[in-house]
Parts: sequence; structure tokens; C-alpha cells
Amino acid sequence: MTGLMSAAIANVRSAQAAASAVTGLPGNAAAIQSAMATTMDAMVGHVEGACTAIVSAANASTAPLDAADAAVEAGNADNLATALGQIQANMAQVSQQVTAANDQVKASLNSIIDDCHTLAGIGNDLAADITRAQAKADEAARAADALDKKKWYYLILGPFGAVGLAACIALIVEAQKKVDSLRSQVSNLRGQATKQQKVQADLDLLRDEVPTVSNALMSLQNGLSFLQGDTSAVVEDVRRTPGSSIAKAFLLAARHEVQTLASDAS
Repeated sequence: MTGLMSAAIANVRSAQAAASAVTGLPGNAAAIQSAMATTMDAMVGHVEGACTAIVSAANASTAPLDAADAAVEAGNADNLATALGQIQANMAQVSQQVTAANDQVKASLNSIIDDCHTLAGIGNDLAADITRAQAKADEAARAADALDKKKWYYLILGPFGAVGLAACIALIVEAQKKVDSLRSQVSNLRGQATKQQKVQADLDLLRDEVPTVSNALMSLQNGLSFLQGDTSAVVEDVRRTPGSSIAKAFLLAARHEVQTLASDAS
């Protein structure tokens, strides 16, 4: 794929890859990350399948368009109707795939929006956890400092304070271990929060990119609708006027639309 749709899909894939590359997320955020990848893979698969079908239908319409041109020149309305009917049939079948693909895109967008809201809640929870953990670490550090100061009392007592000093030192060691553990917890939580913020930003970008795929599909659907439109007036004009300029103008527009569809869907 190298056309309009490929650019839209490439942007979606880029945002998806950035979000998927983040590691070390908390479990609930990692689950969202994994679900997002599954959702995007399914969505892109549907869209690419529809676009491949459009290109095939466009290519298959070249011969009927040539036949329609010849029918207009010959004033053969029946042959024109047959040729235009083939084009309509080609596009009608593809149109259903495009509609289904766009429905998938819209459902995927809703899923990503929900994921963004959930991730924001996870970020808020992490911020609260950090605040609580930091408060506990600060409290533990104050307790350790108080014990450290107390040891000097036992040192002043000399031999008489030996037992108390030994007990105090043991308590200091345990208190410092607690401080280190709590500070490590704070550091880990901050690391998780940083990664959560990164994947949140990537999903926000993905949420903004997905609608461009839907817009591209709707543009393709408009082209398909034109080629499926009622052509009875064109046929009747040829029946009345061989070489009809109206029919020639219509076929010129139809050929342009077919070419545009093939280009934009690639």
C-alpha cells in the first residue's frame, strides 16, 4: 500500500508501536497495552482487506469502462447498460466490506478512548500510591534518626550503657532497612508512573490518529456510491442520442473515480 490509506495506517502503526514498546508497566496498565495491540491489529487487518478489494474491483472495472465507451460511440444502449451493471456489481460487493471495516474502526476508536480513560485512572492511583509511600518513607526516616540520636545517650554511659547500646544499634539497623525498603518502593512507583505517562501519551496520539483511517474509508465509500448510482438516465440518453455527450461526460467521471479509488485505497 502506497496511497492515501497507507499514510493513515502508517501513522496508526507508528503510535501503536510506540505504545507497545513501553516495558515495566504495572499489571493493569500492561493488560491495556496488550489489548490495545490486539484491537489495532484486528482493525488494520479489516481495513487493509477492504482496500485490497477496492483495488481489485477498480482494476476489474477497466474492461467494462472500455466496453461502455464503445457502446456509447456505437449508440448501443443495451451494451452500455450491461457494462455499467458490471461496474455497479463490482463496487456494491466491495462497498459492504468498506462499511464493515469502518464499523470496526469506530469500535476500535471507542475501545482506545476507554483505554485512555482507564490509563488516566491508573495514573491517578499511582500518584496517590507515591504520596502514601513517600509519607511512610519520611516517617520511617525520622524514626531512624531518632534512634541514631539515642545511641549517643548509651555511649555516654560507657560500660553501663553497653547492653542498651547493642539493643539500640540493632533497632537502628532494622529501622534503616525499613527506610531503604520504603524508598525503593517510592522509586519503583515513580518509575512505573513515568512509563504509565509515556504509554498514556502514545495512546492519546493513537486515539487522534484512528479517525483519519475512518475519514479515508468514508472518502472511498463516497466514490463507491457514485459508481453504484442509478445510470438509467445515461443509458436512455444513449438510446435517444448515439454518441451522447452526457454519457461521455459521465463515463469520463466514472473512469476518473475508478482511478482515484485505486490510488487512494493503495
